[in-house]
Amino acid sequence: MSLVAQTLLHASVADEKVDVSDVNVSDAIWSVYLIRDVRQRLYCGVTTNVARRFAEHQQGKIGAKALKGQGPLMLAWHQPIGDKRLAMQLEYRIKQLKKSQKEALVAKQCLLTDFANCRQLMSAAASG
Repeated sequence: MSLVAQTLLHASVADEKVDVSDVNVSDAIWSVYLIRDVRQRLYCGVTTNVARRFAEHQQGKIGAKALKGQGPLMLAWHQPIGDKRLAMQLEYRIKQLKKSQKEALVAKQCLLTDFANCRQLMSAAASG
């Protein structure tokens, strides 16, 4: 993994800004994230820069329509995934989950690299 990709992978969402001007798009690490709005709804999205995308959602100009006027927003969970295709597939799967399952994902801080175990945790939360 390149030094730039490692920096992207380990950058703190709240504290650091990562300069990605020299990152090749094919080298970018794609992440899936969940944002909680004022009504406690969870919005799922994908990006190569979670801090930048969260800031865009908070500003409301570039962010998703579903989050406009729904602040204050909170970044509830995010997970680096790797390539764009896999990140988008996981985003789709997460969007299909029930709210209780998404909450279990946030509460357990599951790593989606171990998605089978996360699914078991989410199923237990939904039935219990």
